[in-house]
Amino acid sequence: MTTPASRQYRRGWAALVLTGLALLMASFAVQSLNAPFRRTAGDVEAPPAERPPSGRKTRGRGRSIFPRLLVASGAAITVMLGTHGTALAVPSISFQPSPSSTTCGSAQNVALSVFDTSGAPAPNNTNVTLTTSLGYINSPVVTTGNLAIASLVIPPKMSGTATVTATALGVSERKSITVTCAASPPAPLFLPALAAFAPAAALPAGATALPPGASATQAVSVMEYSYAPAAFNVRAGQPVSLNVTNVGRLPHTFTIAGVTDSGSIAAGSSRSVQFTAGSPGTLTFFCTIHGANVMSGRMTVTP
Repeated sequence: MTTPASRQYRRGWAALVLTGLALLMASFAVQSLNAPFRRTAGDVEAPPAERPPSGRKTRGRGRSIFPRLLVASGAAITVMLGTHGTALAVPSISFQPSPSSTTCGSAQNVALSVFDTSGAPAPNNTNVTLTTSLGYINSPVVTTGNLAIASLVIPPKMSGTATVTATALGVSERKSITVTCAASPPAPLFLPALAAFAPAAALPAGATALPPGASATQAVSVMEYSYAPAAFNVRAGQPVSLNVTNVGRLPHTFTIAGVTDSGSIAAGSSRSVQFTAGSPGTLTFFCTIHGANVMSGRMTVTP
């Protein structure tokens, strides 16, 4: 398995090799341009008897410095290569292999590790900023024990490829997660205790009636990304008390605009909301955290 340290090692080597080639090409190019002008006033042609056996001319002050520059550059590259490329190493981010796929209407933990320029784990509480091209993801998060974990939330009926981008210590890394949806949505979940009050002939499809009387107290479950029951009926003027329990993994709310708002309910927690049903009509309850287009239900007020 490729490690961040080995990736940095290869990146350092590749960068240094490219640098050396660039210096070599630049040196040859400059020398080629300089060739017609190499003979200067300092160049003196020795008499035939004093010429070196090779027949070359002696040079004076006009000798080019570029061969020396090339030798010096080669020496510097050799020294840097001896340090295993760490001179050009950069921080890196490594995503955990899982998940590579998920389903719509779900939440998945996305874990990653951050490494510094030496390939060592980044310090605790290193900030990591995340974005996603599909759904929602909590950001920023921080590393703990060289691991940062974020929750990727995919709304119902949203499929495609979620490209998650993580940025930390000035570098970024991407991970693609395939999102698929079932051919048909699962049947809605209803609480048996509530369903028992539903006169089948009098209610719209899927709706649950709260018991008639002076007041009604019922339980409602909230999860990713639905309510149970997803629809219920109350009578106009009836006091209603709902015990809302979050059985999911993310915080949610039970909100009816202008009527009641539970506020954020943490996973595993419950909260009671009370209100009096108003005029006949249909109202939408929803989660303000994820939005009515992601999770919502309906309350019908009957005469």
